[in-house]
Amino acid sequence: ILDKSQYESGNSRLQMSETVVSQFVGAPASGFLYAAAIFLPFEATAMGFVVAAVLVLLIPRNYQRDLSQVSIKSDEKFLTSLSFGLKYLYQDKKLFRLVLTTTAIGFAYSASSAVVALFMIEDLGLAPMYFGVVLTVQGVGALLGAATTTYWTKRFGRSDVLAITILLTS
Repeated sequence: ILDKSQYESGNSRLQMSETVVSQFVGAPASGFLYAAAIFLPFEATAMGFVVAAVLVLLIPRNYQRDLSQVSIKSDEKFLTSLSFGLKYLYQDKKLFRLVLTTTAIGFAYSASSAVVALFMIEDLGLAPMYFGVVLTVQGVGALLGAATTTYWTKRFGRSDVLAITILLTS
């Protein structure tokens, strides 16, 4: 869809869209639904799955792939493929370090996200009604980061920007 020269700006826009939907639309909408009736967020999620299933069923037959013609190699074992992938990853030292780094970042982010609300409210004494403000500030920061990524990577290069942002978020 995009030319190679547009990948960074395309990824930035994709990240901005995800941030807007998850931070500024989804979270307030789910809060409103929860406040209206405790079952509504769950019902809305279930309805989303129903709509998705209906949309899949509406795909015209001529666009659906006939999977009966697809052959799966019986000699292609999962563990063999996994072993090959891990060996390849380990042999490519740059890629290996990047995967280890991003895995550690993902772990740390998820671990801290699981307790941050309780920490802010119970330990720091933040009034629960202001927790949404903190999340909004986080969303604004995410939008600014995504919007300016292309500028920073053109100026300093991808590797340096990645290293600096990892350092800043540590």
